Amino acid sequence: MDNRSRKDAHKRTLVARREHTRVLYKAILADLSLPAKVRYAVAKALYALPRKTAPTGIVNRCVHSGRAKAVYRKWKLSRISLRQKMTFGLLPGLIKASW
Repeated sequence: MDNRSRKDAHKRTLVARREHTRVLYKAILADLSLPAKVRYAVAKALYALPRKTAPTGIVNRCVHSGRAKAVYRKWKLSRISLRQKMTFGLLPGLIKASW
């Protein structure tokens, strides 16, 4: 496991730890029946959460190479790794197209 994958795994654990709190704060903010002071206090609490716990920091990475670009979600492989595995027949049901 290379350093990029290790960092990504660490980010995912940080996000998972604070996910419940973040969803709860956002639900309270969306409820307009609550007083403005309460929503303001919750907004301050939401913005006080560490930035590293935001889910936008998570990047889908290839499990084979650690590449972050052109990753197919279904197989969690980059296009390059997917093509290599298809060529050798390691992915059942997938073949390299030729026309």
